[in-house]
Amino acid sequence: MGWGYTCSMSADTTTLELEAIGSDPSGRGLRANLALLDRCLASIVRDLSVFDRQAGWGIDGYKSLNSWLCHETRRSNGDAHRMIQLMRQLRSLPVTEEAFANGTLAASQASIVAANVTDKTIDLFAEAETELVPLLAECTVDQTGRVLKEWAARAKATIDADSGADPEPETDQLHFSPLLDGRFKLDGQLSGDNAKVFDKALGVCLPELVEGEPILPYSQRQAAALVEMARRALQNVASPARRSVEMTVLIDFQDYVNGGIARYADGTTLAPDRVKRLLCDAELTFVVQGEHHEPLWMSRTVRSATPAQWRALVARDRHCAFPGCTMKPIWCEAHHILEYDRDHGPTDIDNMALLCGPHHKTVHKVGWTVKMEPGQHLAITKPDGHVLRGPPRTLI
Repeated sequence: MGWGYTCSMSADTTTLELEAIGSDPSGRGLRANLALLDRCLASIVRDLSVFDRQAGWGIDGYKSLNSWLCHETRRSNGDAHRMIQLMRQLRSLPVTEEAFANGTLAASQASIVAANVTDKTIDLFAEAETELVPLLAECTVDQTGRVLKEWAARAKATIDADSGADPEPETDQLHFSPLLDGRFKLDGQLSGDNAKVFDKALGVCLPELVEGEPILPYSQRQAAALVEMARRALQNVASPARRSVEMTVLIDFQDYVNGGIARYADGTTLAPDRVKRLLCDAELTFVVQGEHHEPLWMSRTVRSATPAQWRALVARDRHCAFPGCTMKPIWCEAHHILEYDRDHGPTDIDNMALLCGPHHKTVHKVGWTVKMEPGQHLAITKPDGHVLRGPPRTLI
């Protein structure tokens, strides 16, 4: 027998009732009920905003809304902080708040907006949200994060340039502590180009998957890669020369001239001061893109992507292009959207997409189709007719 529930929102004079479609373990049912859960959260955030403005937490004897949420609703301190941050940012972003309330933006996407828009940049985002929010609605959560991180970097660079202030220094931290059972715990945080150097080195040292052997969890493989990095460092410690690390950096010509931000191939943003430092001491591969972000075409003169095309694919797609997949390029292959043999598809940038090994096999199965829709949307149709769409390639 099916079930249902109702979520009511009564902020000010508005009332909204939502009812679940019932128990349905199919993909359709789960998508509908999870979308409903997001809308219920949006209504709670609106009610919480009214509750906060009225200092309802004080009436209940608490000193802050955070304390009230932790003790009265059994939220963790981190969950309470994120909910309050989302609530207070949305107060000044009516377009984003409405998109969250009507389901255009998922809860995770609204949270990403709140995390990347600060008190200093909120006015700039408010000016752009009418144009930006509809574009975010076409993105996955991972893509939304990349777009917002780049926007936040540009906004901060603009504010720093206008104020003449020096950019705030980024700090790195690493903790390597003994545990009671004789093992050690490693944690910390890296920023900017230091994080990219570490990530690239980790990828180089990652143990390869061997057919027929058990597949280790990714966390164990990363641990093995870190130990391998340490071994290689000890082997090379006597080398007198410090070699630079090769990185691919993308930057618009005007940003290069005017001292603007740049991006690594995976989309991570670089502040202007980081760009200057990299230009001083790094081996850079510059990828020059055309007006429509379509760098290279080879027609049918070659079957496989050339090294230059591969670099361009990585710069454009950044990871597996299958909607929702973030597998790194090192595990991906160049897939012809119009197949080279059957459809006589060209080996051109706009006819190729990065796909990881499992998803490359999937799209070649009977019943699956891949095509490029107007607006540079990669559309993948499943055997049941459900269409998965990536964002426009020119958006990111």
